[in-house]
Amino acid sequence: MREARCRRLGDALSDNAGLCPGNFNGRAKEADLTSRDGAKGASARGGLVVNRRQSGDRKVKARHTAVPALTLVECLLASVILAFAVVAISQAVLAGQMQTYAALHQRRAVELAEALVDEVLHLPYDDPDGASTPGPEAGETGRSAFDNADDYHGFSESGGSLADASGTVYPTVFQEFSRSVTAAYASVSVTGFVDPLPGLTITVTVQDATGQCWTITRFIAQPPA
Repeated sequence: MREARCRRLGDALSDNAGLCPGNFNGRAKEADLTSRDGAKGASARGGLVVNRRQSGDRKVKARHTAVPALTLVECLLASVILAFAVVAISQAVLAGQMQTYAALHQRRAVELAEALVDEVLHLPYDDPDGASTPGPEAGETGRSAFDNADDYHGFSESGGSLADASGTVYPTVFQEFSRSVTAAYASVSVTGFVDPLPGLTITVTVQDATGQCWTITRFIAQPPA
């Protein structure tokens, strides 16, 4: 009887050996680790999904972000400002070109006047024939026949026919001018001299098509007797 009880007690103890505190705690730890690993994996997978969703949201937002642009009013205002700037610059350029042309135009006129003055001064003061009246004498029908300075009195050239003393026609840019010469005998007061000096005053006038004139005057003193 006692042996039978001991046998049943031993069997019961052997069946409950896996429920001992040590074994129970080990199995509980394994279950806890398994649940934690599963939770971590699920969390990681959930985080990856969230990150992917956030990245997709950023791309969608980037695609739909409005690009700053000019309005119609701003375009019109910019066009008006540009038009005013172009007009102002064009006027400045045009004014500069007009000034350049005016300076070149004046230089050509002065060159024509100086050339004719030099031509007159190249001739003798006294007329070889003894004439003392300004202007060409009989038979002096052209400048090539002039023999003294006062023969140029009354000489003129019209535009389109200007030429030098040898008869060579000036370039076309000079043909828009005309020129004339006057000569007059008179006494002129000169600084440093007590008495007025007798002589011949030569005046060369160059005129363009608009009526603008350039004048050069030279005084030729009478040579001493």
